Amino acid sequence: MNVRFNRLKMVKIAGGCFLAMTIAEGLGLRYGASAGVIALLSIHDTKRETIRAMAKRLGAFGIALALAPVCFGLAGYTPLVIGLFLLLFAPVCALLQIQEGLS
Repeated sequence: MNVRFNRLKMVKIAGGCFLAMTIAEGLGLRYGASAGVIALLSIHDTKRETIRAMAKRLGAFGIALALAPVCFGLAGYTPLVIGLFLLLFAPVCALLQIQEGLS
């Protein structure tokens, strides 16, 4: 079995996750591991792909930031409201072609 590894990408993934988690913990954030997971999902084969993914996530973040206070402020923080939020948020992301931002 001939398996090829992109060693540089493996180093970028490991280093990126380590740095993201270290910075998150240094800032006193509770769930530093989440920063590592987001870094893992954000590293792509080229700089252009990585920047494009980052831009899509930032766009989705902006939409979520505008939509969340309306949903959660009016109806509270329950699983049902999270489901309703996603029923609104996911189609908007799909419409704007920023589904990558759902993660």
